[in-house]
Amino acid sequence: MFVRFSAAAVAREHRRATELRALANVLSVIDARFLPVLDPNWVTLSGIDHESWQIYRSAFNSAQMLHACGVDAEEIALLAQAVEVDDGLGREFGALFPFARAKTLERTSGSARRLYSARKAGEVVARLLEDLDPPNEELVSHIVDQDQRRLVRRSTLDEALQEVGLSPHPGVLLVVEGATELLFVERVLLELGMHNDPSIIHVVDMGGDAKKVELVAAAFAPIVSRQLGDSWELVRPPTRLVVATDPPTGRRPKKSRQQVLRDAMSKVVRAQTGADLHVDAAHMLVEVVEWSGSCFELAHFEDEEIADAIVDVNPDLKRHVNSTRVAEVRAMGQTDIRKVWSGTGFSVRKTDLAHALWPVMQKKLSARPLEHVPDVVDVVSAAWGDALRLKQGRWHLPVNENEQLARLERPLQKQSGVDDSVS
Repeated sequence: MFVRFSAAAVAREHRRATELRALANVLSVIDARFLPVLDPNWVTLSGIDHESWQIYRSAFNSAQMLHACGVDAEEIALLAQAVEVDDGLGREFGALFPFARAKTLERTSGSARRLYSARKAGEVVARLLEDLDPPNEELVSHIVDQDQRRLVRRSTLDEALQEVGLSPHPGVLLVVEGATELLFVERVLLELGMHNDPSIIHVVDMGGDAKKVELVAAAFAPIVSRQLGDSWELVRPPTRLVVATDPPTGRRPKKSRQQVLRDAMSKVVRAQTGADLHVDAAHMLVEVVEWSGSCFELAHFEDEEIADAIVDVNPDLKRHVNSTRVAEVRAMGQTDIRKVWSGTGFSVRKTDLAHALWPVMQKKLSARPLEHVPDVVDVVSAAWGDALRLKQGRWHLPVNENEQLARLERPLQKQSGVDDSVS
């Protein structure tokens, strides 16, 4: 079967082939100068050492090279424009393109490889025109829209990922004080149908080390990129720090744990912006939640439930532990459940006790109606909701003390009917 092409179609394809051949000839000459530095953070060389390439780079003259190829700046710009293609990524996803490793892009095939080759050709020519004396910015703009230059990084990777809702930073960092709390939080997440996804909510056991938690607060403080009017744009979405802990014993310190953590976060913000973290933003970013009982087990289980679980783990304690003994420990306000079997000569691993108590918690959660919402469920549910909200959109840190941390929409205005504040 034969297909007949019109003379106009044949002439058009012949002209395009001629243009592509001419562009390929120029690219083969200038690639060695501009390809190695398409990635601004890495010089990629092949078959030559860095010192030799630097000598070649210093001696390279873009205007003379174009003259030697028999083309001028306008002609090479038109040739590059002829192969420029729309990859359909759009501005937000397109901003991720230059962060991909060149070797990874080179391994693509088919239409993806053709798109990358076209982008690479356009970018190499754009770099050549920018290297002229003076740079020909007008011609560069004809080749590629500045917002669409896929091989030029316009932001940090964190900012680009935030734009498309793919930031790996957690919306909430939930800090607990021990292996028991960690086990229950992780299992409650699954029991309630929530993903145990550290990019949404990340649960860590700090073992009650207050100094470590203070360092974590500083590490997860907002990182600003640039000031926009009365606010600072954030590089990454804010992470809310939630610390679930036993209530303090004895005299309460002059400064609460919550305030200590907020101060640690505020120091980081002050170093970047020259101003302290406003109280409303601090309230949203840091919260310390205390269990309703003197320790996790006493806050979530009845005396008899705890006694039965202890005996299940170690039957030797049957003569020493009962609900009365647990009630005595509860009345003393003890913060360590091990006081129940202390002095008996027998012991129980707290993680084994946690495993024994979990079915009791499961039964409570499956009851309908739910008679009482356990503290851990309250904390996990609230943290999950906060995390999902904080993962949406861009955020800014306001300079105005009357404003709270707010979501940053494009343009810098609230969408109609949407309340962007977070409390």
